[in-house]
Amino acid sequence: MALNNIENQLDSSTVTYWFVGATFGRNEDQFERFISQRIWENGYENELTDKVQSMKVGDKIAIKSSYVRKNGLPFDSKGNFVSVMAIKAIGTITANRNDGHFVDVDWEVFKQPREWYFYTNRTTLWEVKYEADYAKKLIDFTFGNRTQDLDFFRNEPYWKNRFGDIIKKEITWAPFLVDLSNKLLMYKQNRTTLVEKIKIIAEKHNLSYLLNKKLNDICPFTVIGMINRQMTIANRKAIAADLAQVFSIETELPTDFDGIPVLNNMKSWFFSYEQFQQPNDVQNLWNFFESSILFADGEDTVQATQIFIDSYNNLLKQKGIGWNITMALFWIRPWDYLSLDCSSRKFIEEELKVKIPYSGIKKTIDGKNYLGLISSLKTMFENDNSIVKSFPELSIKAYDPNTLEQDEIADESLIIEEFEISLTDIVANQCFIEEERLSKIVRRIKSKKNVIFQGATGTGKTWIAKQLAEYIVGHNKENFIHVQFHPTTSYEDFVRGWRPNSDGKLQLVDGPFLELINRARHNPSQSFVILIEEVNRGNPSQIFGEMLTLIENSKRTHQYSLELIYKKDKNEKIYVPENVYVLGTMNIADRSLAKLDLAFRRRFAFEELEPTFNEVWMKVVKENVAQVTSEQLQKLRFNIEELNNVIKKDPRLGKPFCIGHSFFTSVQTFSSIQEWLDDVVESEIKPLLLDYWPDNESQVSNFCNELKDI
Repeated sequence: MALNNIENQLDSSTVTYWFVGATFGRNEDQFERFISQRIWENGYENELTDKVQSMKVGDKIAIKSSYVRKNGLPFDSKGNFVSVMAIKAIGTITANRNDGHFVDVDWEVFKQPREWYFYTNRTTLWEVKYEADYAKKLIDFTFGNRTQDLDFFRNEPYWKNRFGDIIKKEITWAPFLVDLSNKLLMYKQNRTTLVEKIKIIAEKHNLSYLLNKKLNDICPFTVIGMINRQMTIANRKAIAADLAQVFSIETELPTDFDGIPVLNNMKSWFFSYEQFQQPNDVQNLWNFFESSILFADGEDTVQATQIFIDSYNNLLKQKGIGWNITMALFWIRPWDYLSLDCSSRKFIEEELKVKIPYSGIKKTIDGKNYLGLISSLKTMFENDNSIVKSFPELSIKAYDPNTLEQDEIADESLIIEEFEISLTDIVANQCFIEEERLSKIVRRIKSKKNVIFQGATGTGKTWIAKQLAEYIVGHNKENFIHVQFHPTTSYEDFVRGWRPNSDGKLQLVDGPFLELINRARHNPSQSFVILIEEVNRGNPSQIFGEMLTLIENSKRTHQYSLELIYKKDKNEKIYVPENVYVLGTMNIADRSLAKLDLAFRRRFAFEELEPTFNEVWMKVVKENVAQVTSEQLQKLRFNIEELNNVIKKDPRLGKPFCIGHSFFTSVQTFSSIQEWLDDVVESEIKPLLLDYWPDNESQVSNFCNELKDI
């Protein structure tokens, strides 16, 4: 077939141009068979059949292979990978068998594949019309034997930040992160060596979150996260330099980190502590890491797409995984994957006017919808009127950061929320309460609106209240406030009162509770929580005032609005909306505190926490106390429970005075169990028991000796 005959038909509006793959699965090359049998076949049983049936006699077709490369190119890639599409053969469709699988083709094979750059497609079947400018140039190149205008494509908006004649200083981090990802992939089967390398860097930079954990394995996303955390730009550059040296990365070091969502320093892992992991958690992260790179760099077949979707959805089920996995994908291939952190989601919906299809578990987005969103946005980027032209540019626009000074802390607005914390995550975070009970407590909070946690000292009342508060507010951490009552706390401190201003005059100032209420009224779709510690240490009925009526769960609408004692406006009335939750903690063993009056008690549900020395407790102790055995911990548990039985039976004490598990949950590292027990018993337990039995020091000594005798 003569090329000039094809060229004469290029502008025909009736002709469709098809760019097709010639591989079944990942490795079964069908090119020679297609050419010799003068056919093209759709290798999928049920996919793409409608498309194949729409292929017409006279349409043009080309066999292509898509991949990425950064070396050996006819232009300077500036250290970036470029999309390449090799055209191996072209032809004209001579017949369609109308079975959704076969078309007959009059093929012409090129002696050497012709490489086309930038505007490529990785799918098995790509339908192109001779309409848009990019498409016309591709068709002219493929079927008209034209040369590609590389300077034109290099300097187009979508590619100019990577390959253009004038490159902005921003996004220098992208080539580095891509190369770091490729180097890490080499350690998938050699993680022991990888862990040793990471330990060296962690020690040099005092990365305590890595040093304080028994690091036996690590995932690639956590490694890349070492430079994408809340820290100074100078520190990020220094760690990047060491990563480059350790992994022999030749790409230039980044000079900026603009637009990279960073991890919260308190949650810099993509997997849980070893005792809370499922057997394949870390391996799943490695498998997803590998498949994501292969998917971004290789052919976008139906099979490859499904592998990515299945792997993505499976990973979402793991503890510690949520929106943060989209951030990790953005790190490893920033031009191919989209970060759906909080700021980017807001920008996409409010500025680009694109609806994010929330779906799947944890109220995030499943794999199919994630890829669909990526495809939609890439199509939008091709529009001349699009305000952003790539995912890195979108991320930068979403944050709109100013240039950061070398010693300036990364802007907190860049911090991605890890995910909306789940009850499973709370249990995995050293919680001694079963998930089923946590679920019941949450349901009680949602219905009653006001819940107080009570129990013996050291039963984790404040800890669990904080965890559940974070669960309720989700990623809106600013919607959670934490206060403590004391004997002098007043209505004026908590709700509203007169305060002197800078001029020495008095003005009405809202307290923390009223401030929270006002924010909640203006954001009805969000949840707000106030946690009051030691609620019975003050006079709660007096502190709440008229709010005591308004917090009742049956009076959470504007029709129950009341006037406050101090009004800023004569017509002002206040009500507590349904999205405000009041949590409290209370130590009922403190004899110096008055009991709650019935009016206050009626507005609250009460959850009692008890000392819990279970298997989770044993695992936590083993993590921080060296050389401790299960037998020793079982003996210690028996001794503590025996002491608590004595306390319960004492008529002057009782259940509220029991010894809680927090006393025996080490947060420091000890060289032996004896060193740990000596420290805890002598400095914490003994003074408490002497307060219980001030006239019986010998008995207290006996109890302490029994606790240490394991």
